[in-house]
Amino acid sequence: VNFGYWHFSQYIEVLQRPASLAALASAVRTALCRVEVELLVHGNVAAEQASAMAGDLMAGFEPFGAEALSEDVRRQMVKLPERTPTILEVNLASENPEQKNSCTKNLYQVGPVVDLKLEACLLFVCHVAGPSAFQQLRTEEQLGYIVEARHWMENDATGLSVEVQGTRLPPREVDCRIEVWLAAL
Repeated sequence: VNFGYWHFSQYIEVLQRPASLAALASAVRTALCRVEVELLVHGNVAAEQASAMAGDLMAGFEPFGAEALSEDVRRQMVKLPERTPTILEVNLASENPEQKNSCTKNLYQVGPVVDLKLEACLLFVCHVAGPSAFQQLRTEEQLGYIVEARHWMENDATGLSVEVQGTRLPPREVDCRIEVWLAAL
């Protein structure tokens, strides 16, 4: 599955090529002409000042050919089936048999949050989940050298993210342990 991301082998291939200043400048210009900027201004700032700041920021990209979008573009989200696991598994060992590390990341999507009470409840659960996941999955079960549970947000979707990186168990077994921990939370 390719979502516009590179595989590790592609990074290695590119990094092994000799670099030139002209190639770097060309790549930067190409990247910056397609930049999308979202700006959040808060605090003691009037609307006119915020608009002026946004204009100054965008003016910095104009020499690269960047221009404002003609309309508000919403990113597409895919609603996954409720109460049905969706698993995306990438086997890095096929590229590197010596690879013993694995990462399991579970995203529990609440959805686009339009209700502040729901968002507050989610943030509270995420706040409590962090230390609990570390204590259970890292300290007691020793599933990985990195264990974290935190609030997750991408585009308009939000939820709880639980991540375990380590060498002790395969991802499917780690997933089961995360599910047991979450049920007990």
